[in-house]
Amino acid sequence: MVSFVSLTIIIGSFILPFWKKLSVCHVVILTNFFLYFLMVGAHILSSGVVSDTPSRQVIEELGYSQSTFLQRPYTLLTALYVHGSVIHVMMNMLFLALIGAPFEDRVGAKLFFLIYILSGTAASLFSGIFTPNVYGIGASGAIFGIMGAFALKYPHDEIPFFLIFIFLPRVPVYIAVFTYGGIETAYAASGIQDGVGHMAHVGGLVAGIFLATAFLRKEVKEEKYFDSIIFKEIADETKNEDYMRIAIEIEKADEEDVRNAWLEEFFEKVKCPRCTTGKLRMDKEGIKCGCGYLKRFKDFKKERNK
Repeated sequence: MVSFVSLTIIIGSFILPFWKKLSVCHVVILTNFFLYFLMVGAHILSSGVVSDTPSRQVIEELGYSQSTFLQRPYTLLTALYVHGSVIHVMMNMLFLALIGAPFEDRVGAKLFFLIYILSGTAASLFSGIFTPNVYGIGASGAIFGIMGAFALKYPHDEIPFFLIFIFLPRVPVYIAVFTYGGIETAYAASGIQDGVGHMAHVGGLVAGIFLATAFLRKEVKEEKYFDSIIFKEIADETKNEDYMRIAIEIEKADEEDVRNAWLEEFFEKVKCPRCTTGKLRMDKEGIKCGCGYLKRFKDFKKERNK
């Protein structure tokens, strides 16, 4: 019964953020916490034993194992929403909040969701090659995928960094990912059996890097089918002289590489004119922020393209 309810909730969580225009990252975090407490609560009620671990039955029905994959192929997805302890789910969701939310601001909900799910499934498949009879659970493979994609495309973006008892409020993404990735690769290469899916972490990281090259190639290098005055108008709304300087450089740039460099700086530094804190991002519709701010390219068509 718990497995059926959990599967229904997971499927619903795939639809909810796009239906209600919510952050995919935030919905994933809330879903993971909700399912963890649901699974643990059901186990306590059925067994009468206080525990912070879901029942073995739930882990076997929703966790991924290569040996049972053909009987339960849906576990490639459900395994990402099962956690073995309160520390397990809390640490995974902490890292997802620190890394996933700013990455979603960068690439948008759809690409975030795609990279998250595909990285997670790739991590399970890769780990299953080495431990075919072990039930893999947890979101860490998908989180490492987000880390890999983030580091490849926006290495100099700054994020909070947490390592054991060390917390730094802002570090470049590439430093955080190099640190985490290096540790996990060393663990995986050493063959240490400590109950942690190090192979899944490495598989997710590599998958995220690959997916970033496949899906995010045009994130900054969009077709120049709009007038660059759009950036000046956004900068003017912020009343920030530094932002206007960047917008002017975008308009002046003749070389594509130079223009793309200024575009990257624009999206790294310029904050949304409406909410004043959100990061702007660009897609085929226009330049937007998660708060609902939107400047449509169609309103800035170049004369020669009309």
